[in-house]
Amino acid sequence: MPSYITNPQVSQVKALYPGDSLALVNSAATDSGITKTIQFTAGKLPGYTPVQLVFNNTSNQTATIHSAASDAEGNYQPVTNGDTGNAATVAASKSEIFTLVGPWFRCTYSTAPTTGSLIVSR
Repeated sequence: MPSYITNPQVSQVKALYPGDSLALVNSAATDSGITKTIQFTAGKLPGYTPVQLVFNNTSNQTATIHSAASDAEGNYQPVTNGDTGNAATVAASKSEIFTLVGPWFRCTYSTAPTTGSLIVSR
């Protein structure tokens, strides 16, 4: 999977709906050097704003979840816990479920992973 797309074409934008999944990093062994994953949006459902997303991180690095109100590089900020102020992260070799409000998301790594993958599901 490519890294963050600066000027995406409509065909490159992925909207996740219940039952969908997306490889943000397909295989870190071949998708080398990714520190910002491809962006995605949560498809809107009538009367339901927050979305539950499952992040399965089999890579060897911790992923930090970012969100943005509109898809532009400078708009993405780390998702933080409102009570603790801690960033929403998925540790290496872990899975986490988050209830988030987007509409745009991506993940970042401080160091590019060299093994494993990062899959998001809804």
